[in-house]
Amino acid sequence: MRQIGTLDKEKAARRFTDFLVTLGIRADTEREQGVWVIWVRDEDHLEQARSELENFRRMPEDPRYASAAKQAQLIRDEDERRHEQVRRNTIEMRQHWKSGLGTARRCPAIFLMIGVSIVVFLLTDMGFHQENETFRLLQFRDPGVADPTSVLPDRGPWFDVRRGQVWRLVTPIFVHGDFFHLLFNMMWLHYLGGQYEHIRGSLRFLWFALGAALASVLALTFVDPGQGGGGMSGVNYALFGYIWMRWRFAPEDGFHLTQFTVILMVVWFFLCFTPAVSNVANYAHAFGLGYGMIFGYLPLIFKSR
Repeated sequence: MRQIGTLDKEKAARRFTDFLVTLGIRADTEREQGVWVIWVRDEDHLEQARSELENFRRMPEDPRYASAAKQAQLIRDEDERRHEQVRRNTIEMRQHWKSGLGTARRCPAIFLMIGVSIVVFLLTDMGFHQENETFRLLQFRDPGVADPTSVLPDRGPWFDVRRGQVWRLVTPIFVHGDFFHLLFNMMWLHYLGGQYEHIRGSLRFLWFALGAALASVLALTFVDPGQGGGGMSGVNYALFGYIWMRWRFAPEDGFHLTQFTVILMVVWFFLCFTPAVSNVANYAHAFGLGYGMIFGYLPLIFKSR
């Protein structure tokens, strides 16, 4: 908060701060050494607030100031209601995650996806094994048949999908290269996906996850056709992007992230593009993150309009 000036009388100071609130400028006043100090919360509004203070000093009885009190109170009441809703949602989410069994009942889709990932991990001999039949069946392209660089219909990366094996558009997200790959992806899926499913519902979560899976899998196909593998990280980055936008711009929804989580996810995202980390589906991360951020922020634009 920054001080913009003082007024001698309490009534005038409160009338002026009420007027600032109606302009969208969050302001407060308090008594200090015999005068009433005007404080503005957002530094971006300092110049406008100072200009309005000069106008008020010249014409304190202007009719536009007289009607500001009621409107300012309505604005403050609405802010308080939103803050209380955010507080309740945040506490509610934290309490829900204290009980794993309760989370399973509230978020069945999350635990179904975790269960499928574990089963697939076991069936693929716990890794990316080109000779494993299950691994070959779940990849977007069968590594033993399709040529990722070919433009011929009977050899290109779309060969298996064109034969009717449409599940390959999604199933790579369930394939993981090793135990730690599986462990970390499932941890993030539980943390991020659990929030989404609890707040938005299981059906909306499944549709969102399906879109994120398509975005991340097709990213590898079109942008980096030679990259194989799989994993849930593209979906996790989509969930992170969505929750990040809602937490930042629509906190009343109840989504919650810590600043450390945001920093960790962003740093890891860029670190994977460096030589320090190899064999990572970076474009799946990028398309998943973009998908989540778009679906998280775009509705807010239309809502504001």
